Amino acid sequence: MAQTTRHHADQVQATVARGSAATSAMVASWRRSSNFHRLDPAECNLPRRLSQAEFENARQQIEPLVRAAQSNLDRLFLAVGGVGCCVLLADRNGVPVDRRGAACDDKTFKAWGLWTGTVWSEECEGTNGIGTCLAEQRALPVCARYQSRRRRAGRGRCRRPRHRRGWRSALTGISSRSRCRHPTCSAGRPARRGIST
Repeated sequence: MAQTTRHHADQVQATVARGSAATSAMVASWRRSSNFHRLDPAECNLPRRLSQAEFENARQQIEPLVRAAQSNLDRLFLAVGGVGCCVLLADRNGVPVDRRGAACDDKTFKAWGLWTGTVWSEECEGTNGIGTCLAEQRALPVCARYQSRRRRAGRGRCRRPRHRRGWRSALTGISSRSRCRHPTCSAGRPARRGIST
């Protein structure tokens, strides 16, 4: 793992140094993560978790959207849950406030930080499915090989921002416990489209 992490970190740093951010959302994110947020791609700290009070406040801020999204989150999980994926609904700060997942996968996803109350903003975690989609303000598949920090190797992600009254209010996403599965992300597209208020 250490060898893979170092190799990935070297690849990220070399790509950032080449300056091709204008041609790739992932390279632009790596550059923001490295130059602006000063994150080290070789660092393997766990993501920050909100306190219970902070989490409850974050969820309360978008509670109407959380309630409105319930049936769509359920449908999305039905589409992808059987192949080792979980579904997250994150607020505009990159904090998952609701989640769907198979009980047999919960331990793994919780250890990876793919759980409610974990901070996934690009500023805190670098290139990742939640933070980068929020920073880019568009849906992007952010597979493990694109993440600026490699500790989550093997997990694929596909995220779709949600808008409410002209501002980005939340983001739905699929996270996989195995290699990136773009067809799986595509299978969930109809349910993801239905989450809006």
